[in-house]
Amino acid sequence: MAEKSDMSTVKLLESGKKARELLNKLNEPQLTVGEMCDLLCLVCKEMSALKLWTSSLTQIAERGARWFYKYAPTTAEQLGLDAETIKIIDDEIDRDPWQISRLRARFCNECRIQFAEKMNGLDALSQIGALAFDDPRDSERWQSVNPLVWTSWAGRGNNAVVRGAVKRGKSNLALLLAEYFLATGKFEVVSNIIVTDPPKGYTYCPMLSSMFIAICNARLAGKEVLIALDEANLFWQKIETIMPKNISLSKLILCFGKMHSNLLFISHYEELIPTIVSRTAVANFEKKSIKECFVTISEGIRLKPKLLTGVPATTMKYNPDQLAYFAIDLSVDALFNFMASLPEKTEQWGAVLEYVEKHLGEVGEEQLDPKEVAVWLKRRGKSERAIADLVQRSPSTVHDWVTSTGSKKTEQRIS
Repeated sequence: MAEKSDMSTVKLLESGKKARELLNKLNEPQLTVGEMCDLLCLVCKEMSALKLWTSSLTQIAERGARWFYKYAPTTAEQLGLDAETIKIIDDEIDRDPWQISRLRARFCNECRIQFAEKMNGLDALSQIGALAFDDPRDSERWQSVNPLVWTSWAGRGNNAVVRGAVKRGKSNLALLLAEYFLATGKFEVVSNIIVTDPPKGYTYCPMLSSMFIAICNARLAGKEVLIALDEANLFWQKIETIMPKNISLSKLILCFGKMHSNLLFISHYEELIPTIVSRTAVANFEKKSIKECFVTISEGIRLKPKLLTGVPATTMKYNPDQLAYFAIDLSVDALFNFMASLPEKTEQWGAVLEYVEKHLGEVGEEQLDPKEVAVWLKRRGKSERAIADLVQRSPSTVHDWVTSTGSKKTEQRIS
């Protein structure tokens, strides 16, 4: 009897481990609709929830989220598809539920609730079998990870993402990774993050033209390139045209890929990460706090989803309150078309360098003061906390800005 009991416990442990491994998929950068439905089938306790989600996800995959919101608005709201979310959905993610951040968050929450209810309905021994094993997401010290992990994901055109709420140390992490890349001796880093007394191989590029010139020069010198792009200020100009800029940014990402560069994209708004980046990112860094980072790396030396503590500070000197300015002074569409039309055996680096030097400055953008942006957003009903996240200032500072008289020219300058 004792042997039989031991075998039953082993089976429960194995089945429980498999269930929890499935839940860990919720941290993956991409899941197909089929994978989402399969996950629901295994963790759902309530048949009504299973039918609601699988039916809705299938319809979204077939006809699109915008169509679903139009013809089934009540159900769509249950899935996280509200009017504001629908406004920022473009053709690239319309039929890809996993890339719609609010829907994905609602889906992940539903999976966890259903799993918990399923486990709570089991007897004590079964609950032990489902829950008593090592969770791969348990924390580990940053210093205990093989240092080669931080650069091994970079191949030709590979992308990575650093994301997290304001004041979580995203720029620090980006510069720390930049240090690792520079230490290899094979890479140069181009970035729109201002660094005081930058190390050799680090080039500050506040404009698209200077970034492409630096990339071309690095490639001509036989160096690989890491682009650390902080998009905080990228969407300020003409805020109401966010989606057209995001579409152009997708083309820009493709141009970076054609330059065989590796992009480290930094964002505190997940929905503003271009779909092409979030879908193809092989390394994801989510800053939970200054010293904590949730990391997943799927290429090179792989790292399963894991919370790392003790994230060290970069040795580069920078101002964490300094906005990362970045101006697009070239037509992204024209640049993309030029690069796409280059004959196969063309000496690409010299050709792109010549093109950029000839066309830089053809597109111009007026930079806006963060206070004026805050006042403008407040007049359009945005909360002070949401504004603080966007302009990267404290809620108290934003409160002072938006409750004062403010600039009467703000409406005219931004509208």
